[in-house]
Amino acid sequence: MTPPSTSRDVQAQRDARELQRFGYAQELLRSMGGFSNFAISFSIISILTGAVTLFDYGLKMGGPLEMTLGWPLATIGTLFVALSMAELCSALPTSGGTYHWSAELGGPTWAWFTALLNIVGLVTVIAGIDYGCAQFLTPILGLAALIERLRQLLTEVGIPSTLGALGVTRDLIPLLARKAMEDACHQSNPRPCTEADMIALYEKAL
Repeated sequence: MTPPSTSRDVQAQRDARELQRFGYAQELLRSMGGFSNFAISFSIISILTGAVTLFDYGLKMGGPLEMTLGWPLATIGTLFVALSMAELCSALPTSGGTYHWSAELGGPTWAWFTALLNIVGLVTVIAGIDYGCAQFLTPILGLAALIERLRQLLTEVGIPSTLGALGVTRDLIPLLARKAMEDACHQSNPRPCTEADMIALYEKAL
């Protein structure tokens, strides 16, 4: 039986020779095992986050039939995509991943578009996960009740919530905007402010 260390050395040498075919030198440590690879992939895909946050939406919009048939059919299609990507990964085992695969199959232009779409997808996924997290944290922390209590407190104390409650009318907004522009305080704003910005701000506060 081959000792584990020798087996890993042979695998590392085989990987180095495989990379030399593409003109790359072995630089990254390949120390991740099967479970570690599965763990990081599972975390990146974020199955639980997507399933929990979108389950009610799919059930409401598509009904039980969509949830019982739609997800298995989509899973089968996704598995075919995963198998295709696994074949590419075994043929082109480089750290560039999809970018390098696209460059080898279609050229640099396709690689650039692949990278662009991947970045857009990652940003969108992060925004979706944050939105789903906020939906969970809001009732858990009681933020909705806190906001409603603050509104009730403002009403009880008699603090108006709008400029209209103070007697400000729409025809006074241009005058208020000019007075605000004369104030030197707005000069220190991180974003330059114009009179039109002030008018829009006052109109939203009416």
